Amino acid sequence: MKTMLIASALVLACVGVSNAAPVTFNLSQATNDSQNYNNLQNSFTLNVNGLTAIFSAGAFTNDLDASGDDRNITGTSNGYTVGGPINTLTTPANEARIGRYNGGAGVTNSPGDGSHQVESSGWSDFITASFWYNGSPVDVEMSSVSFSLFNPSFDDFRWGYDLSGDGDYGTGDFLSFQQNSNPFSNFSGVESHLFMFGAFDANDAWKLNSVTVDFTPTTPVPLPAGGLLLLSGLGVFAMVRRRQSS
Repeated sequence: MKTMLIASALVLACVGVSNAAPVTFNLSQATNDSQNYNNLQNSFTLNVNGLTAIFSAGAFTNDLDASGDDRNITGTSNGYTVGGPINTLTTPANEARIGRYNGGAGVTNSPGDGSHQVESSGWSDFITASFWYNGSPVDVEMSSVSFSLFNPSFDDFRWGYDLSGDGDYGTGDFLSFQQNSNPFSNFSGVESHLFMFGAFDANDAWKLNSVTVDFTPTTPVPLPAGGLLLLSGLGVFAMVRRRQSS
């Protein structure tokens, strides 16, 4: 009886438990999206293994400055916080558009912007990735990202996440130092519902090729068939024991 109770406990312990698994979103495609700014949307959606990611375009209309009269980011021990004492950055979300092309996703923020890359010429472009499961926002652990048209000799990128928890990227959120590794995986175990990848420094221009996250589904794991048989047997055993006792 003791052995069966232990086995039952082990089976029940498996219910509702699942392991984190890597999920990769490939942002490149063989057929290019339109190069016409007016035909592009602000975001597109991908679903991989039940996890939904919404990739959206954004751009800051002014520079990122950590000092001086135009300071708008505040330094921390491992990066910056967006929105300093003055000149808080703004996101023209309705104007920046995103497209998927050979090599990955790019941003265009006006009819005259023909590069369709994430770049720092003019406005400072970025792409956000927000994650959803069963229609609700979920936190994921960022694992790695990769870029195309990226030359580590002069290209950089910065990543960030929704530190303020308002569901958007901007004031109060985390911004990393410059990075030039491709692919990049040094996210220090950060988990968030929304991440950002941006070109904020002179000469930056690239496309976002792929994003990999670690995700643990929150729905219960189905009980294995063997576990169902075991529980059924325990039920019958318990009924026999009660009859013998009476």
